[in-house]
Amino acid sequence: MSSKASNFLEKLRGRENYDTWKVAAKSYLTINGYWSCVKAVAAAGSSSDIIDKHEKALAELTLMIEPNLYSYIAGKDNLKEAWEALSNAFSDTSTCRKVFLLQQFINTRLADCGSMEEYVNLMTSNWTKVKAAGFQIDDEVAASIMLAGLPTEYKPLIFGLENSDTKLTTDYVKSILLQGAILENKSEQATALFVKKKKHFKRVKCFKCGGPHFASRCKKPKKEITRYDFPARCAGVVWCFCVGGVRIIFLLLSFF
Repeated sequence: MSSKASNFLEKLRGRENYDTWKVAAKSYLTINGYWSCVKAVAAAGSSSDIIDKHEKALAELTLMIEPNLYSYIAGKDNLKEAWEALSNAFSDTSTCRKVFLLQQFINTRLADCGSMEEYVNLMTSNWTKVKAAGFQIDDEVAASIMLAGLPTEYKPLIFGLENSDTKLTTDYVKSILLQGAILENKSEQATALFVKKKKHFKRVKCFKCGGPHFASRCKKPKKEITRYDFPARCAGVVWCFCVGGVRIIFLLLSFF
């Protein structure tokens, strides 16, 4: 239960990241056995081990917030009081805040995101903030809002989900969207690889006329090759391609 672990968590900066920080902080305190200190203070006459545990828990929380926020928990004797002080200061449950969070969730669009994964993560984060603000919205409604943020080319997917027997949930919609994004990325990678390999191959060249065909199939009259062109009269093709960045050339000659 080293206090150094809290250094790897994003520190609380204020209202801007309180919702996400709260989740991470609770997980960290739970893993290290300190979350029980948030639920209740040490009883009077507790053993030195229990008192020491509560003191360490408060110290851990102190290291998880920015120094400019120390004043919010200064003078707090236990983790429970410090946690409640931070919650009262940064957990904004006003009507204006609720409306803002709801608008942010409803107005998020895939077109405004760089990828499907970014869209799903943003919608999940906004949905978490909406629930934390106290909104009682059915999970099926939230899933429908996630689908509403997709562009028109996703209408067949939406129609398919509507006609299926599976009930819409946020988790189900997220899994469908992410699976589709993975398949789409694999398809794009395969296409790009095919095009890249295709570019490595060059057309054959006729040694008779220079045309893009084999010399054996050339319909033009044979061209007399002088001694300056080649030490013998011949015809052939060159086949060039690349393997692993190394250019390989096959020279096929036919003498006549």
